[in-house]
Amino acid sequence: MVNKVTKEQILERLHKNYQSEKAMSAYTKQQWRTLIEKEIQDLNSISNAAILKIQRPVKVQPIARVWYANEKQQVQYACPLPLLSFSSDTNHLTTLGTLTDYDINNIKIKHKPKNKKLKLIIARLHLYQEI
Repeated sequence: MVNKVTKEQILERLHKNYQSEKAMSAYTKQQWRTLIEKEIQDLNSISNAAILKIQRPVKVQPIARVWYANEKQQVQYACPLPLLSFSSDTNHLTTLGTLTDYDINNIKIKHKPKNKKLKLIIARLHLYQEI
């Protein structure tokens, strides 16, 4: 997931965090405010014209493609756990495929846009500056 944001939007968000009475559970109030101050300084050090993006990692999980013959429709289900198939018809068993190991080097991407280089500004927010 990638969102373009402005410096002002992020500064506003950081100021709200700073003024908030709550701190993240891993920090005391003072540690939290010190962290936010550092993030504000880091953000102020870059140009106002800088292109900023929030790029969060995307979680990937296996999917099962199930074909419903009666409806002539394929449905995809997220399957973080094994998928169990039951059938009351003993004359016709469901055909199951196998899930092979994921090999990044064996993946063929039809269209991959060229990504611009990014520089990490604030790790906690996944905030990057386009270079």
